[in-house]
Amino acid sequence: MSKKDPNAEPRSDWIALAAISVLVGFGYVFLEWLFVATKPSFMSSLPWGQRLHLLLEAGLPFMVFALVPCLIAGALAHAVRVRWVRRGLVILAAMVPGLMIAVLATLMFDNFTLTVFDFGIRGASGHRKWFYDFVFLAVFAVASGSIWKAARRPSRWSKPPAKIAAALVFLASAGVVTLSIPGREESATGVTAPDRRGAWPNIVILGSDGLAAMNTSLYGYERETTPFLKELAQEALVCDNAFSNASHTGASLVSMLSGKLPTETRVIYPPDILHGKNAYQHLPAILRQFGYHSIQISMRFYADVFDLNMRHSFDEVNSRSLEAGTLPPVFVSLFGQDVCFFLETMADRVGSRVLHLTGIRPMVDVFAEVAQAKSPVAHHDSERLSELFDFIDSAGEPFFAQVHLMKTHPGGFHPSRRHFSHEGSDPKSVDAYDDCILEFDGRVRQLVDFLRSRGLFEHTILVIYSDHGPRFVTNLRVPLLFRFPRGEHSGHIHSNVQLTDVAPTLLDELGLEKPGWMSGQSLLRGEPDRFRPIFSVLRVLGSAVKKQGLWRLEGASLSPPFFSLGRVTVVVCNEWYSLNLARRLERGGLIEHHSSPCSPDELPSPQEERSMIVDHLRSVGYDVSSLSEP
Repeated sequence: MSKKDPNAEPRSDWIALAAISVLVGFGYVFLEWLFVATKPSFMSSLPWGQRLHLLLEAGLPFMVFALVPCLIAGALAHAVRVRWVRRGLVILAAMVPGLMIAVLATLMFDNFTLTVFDFGIRGASGHRKWFYDFVFLAVFAVASGSIWKAARRPSRWSKPPAKIAAALVFLASAGVVTLSIPGREESATGVTAPDRRGAWPNIVILGSDGLAAMNTSLYGYERETTPFLKELAQEALVCDNAFSNASHTGASLVSMLSGKLPTETRVIYPPDILHGKNAYQHLPAILRQFGYHSIQISMRFYADVFDLNMRHSFDEVNSRSLEAGTLPPVFVSLFGQDVCFFLETMADRVGSRVLHLTGIRPMVDVFAEVAQAKSPVAHHDSERLSELFDFIDSAGEPFFAQVHLMKTHPGGFHPSRRHFSHEGSDPKSVDAYDDCILEFDGRVRQLVDFLRSRGLFEHTILVIYSDHGPRFVTNLRVPLLFRFPRGEHSGHIHSNVQLTDVAPTLLDELGLEKPGWMSGQSLLRGEPDRFRPIFSVLRVLGSAVKKQGLWRLEGASLSPPFFSLGRVTVVVCNEWYSLNLARRLERGGLIEHHSSPCSPDELPSPQEERSMIVDHLRSVGYDVSSLSEP
């Protein structure tokens, strides 16, 4: 019997290393999935079976990512007889699952320090950055070394159970993905190109958060808060009685860009996102078909279309390109949009921290942006407008931009210059609010002057809007104004209009037929029916909490049949009626300063308005059995 050489190079167990790689890849996804699935998230409206299905599909690309380097290294090791090369290949293969473990450990450590000590990577600078770098490198070294040792000597990973478990998980994920491909949703908008001559006009949609029409001189306010908008209105189409379809920004912007009501898209409040065909059916996708270069400038998480899963939308959204912010269409065809959204969220969680720690780009303090706080990582309106100007200068025509400014956001008003208020004024006072409106008016002037200086103004459609009224109400009028090239279609619309009418109106001006999935209507076809019901939504009350700088709904409120939907309001002529779906409380009243009121005998009764709400909810697929009794 030959004696074993104690100095001989031990044979690496490549099958064991492959099993480790597969299980680490799946384990990484599983822990991220567990973090998302067990807290309020985009998965909250999905049944548990669909959530588990998502886990299996999402695990496959990570397992492949971890497994392929191992297979390549193993094949090379069998072909190469040089001892140090073979050892190096094992080390390289072990570093891939080691990297996954290190990334996951750093994310968990960041969540821990943020939750317990109220500091994390987002606010880290100086030595704190090095602290997180040290955690990452230490875990990476230990994890990679442990995996390398496990592949170099007999261990539990060398035994059949571990290898069988890895094979079963991999085959189960691959099987689920393969069987699901035929059922992937269609991404077409259903809009075809017209027989059009001439260039497409540019489009800029500029809004201010929480702006009430009754506080603007454009709509008759005694203070000159919007002198430039009054001037612009002389050659614009002004909607005298416009209403938003949601009391919060994300849902409101989705309704404006899609032409669909929030009750149709199910986007009410974070963490809601678009699912299915709703993710592809919207104005930005249509404009992409016809060669528009596009950008959205708003704020992350609350009003960011990538965060809302609006796919095939803008080329750039809040400093992230479509290519960098979303996975390519072929990936969506293989894995489905919910899986891709989950993977994109995971990538963003890692990428934003890496960019911050390396000093390339600081992480966004979303709450500071919304509150207009003086934070070094808050994005302010002046920067948003500068970003728009840079885009226009570089994009080429035709371009499409949707920009949402925050100076008038409810909560506290901090004007850059004071005309109606003074230093030391209550930041929640009407005087401070009016100053912020005047500042927004100045931003509109800046935009128009810029377009004129570039010779673009007469080839650009300009839309001015607000997403909801102050205090997040939807029973107050909001400004809505369209300025078409050469002042076409100028005048006033006296009947009620809504933000879902914006997309159909723009398509009409472009000569495109409104798709059947849009519930809004073009305002270029004459006055809408003055008794047309305008529906708007509010989230479940008393259920939103702020965690790690973000407001989101808590779990108990995200339950069927209405999930995040808490209240529906209907406006008919100059009357509003609101139904609280959980408590079944009812309220109503008249619209302040409505410019075209109906006589009392023309208005519907409260019972009729209640029926309008219930019938509407039933028509869009909600279970309204709990609302059957008045």
